[in-house]
Amino acid sequence: MTTLKNIPCLIGGAAVLAAATIGLTAGLAPASAAPNQTPGANLYVFPDPANSANYRVTIKGMFPMSEYDAHGYINNLGTGERPDGVKIVGGIEYNLLGDDPDNNDRGLSQHWFPLAGSGPEGYLKAESDGIHYLREISLPKSALNEDDGVFDDTDEVYAYVRFVDGDGGVRRAYTNPVSGTF
Repeated sequence: MTTLKNIPCLIGGAAVLAAATIGLTAGLAPASAAPNQTPGANLYVFPDPANSANYRVTIKGMFPMSEYDAHGYINNLGTGERPDGVKIVGGIEYNLLGDDPDNNDRGLSQHWFPLAGSGPEGYLKAESDGIHYLREISLPKSALNEDDGVFDDTDEVYAYVRFVDGDGGVRRAYTNPVSGTF
């Protein structure tokens, strides 16, 4: 008779153990939903030495192609025109996104740089192996704080880079995700 009285306890214990096992297994899923990193596209995040309230975000990479094509694209960024006569100005766009596992990545910061050139915070230029890009952006620390929940306050960010040529054609690249408590 004692055995029959213990069956509900055993079933309850088994249910708790099963729920705990499922919970632990679900916790092992990767947190990243970012697209696969494009070879050579990299994101770096460091405290900004010029402003302690900001982070210095560096996005660097290249779009591989022949030197001839790279110079052609760069030299013609401002010469495009759509069939309806609207002028097209090419350039490069940098988007920082919060990496969330539900594929609902939130835009954190967007920066458009028309045409090509070099300056103290970056460049867009043709080289022998393709179009190279680099951009350093100083952002307030709060701009990178994309997770501040009770159970998850680790922020995961990555960059989406979009190169638009003079005819409106687009090349895309995705950087590595960077994690931290921003």
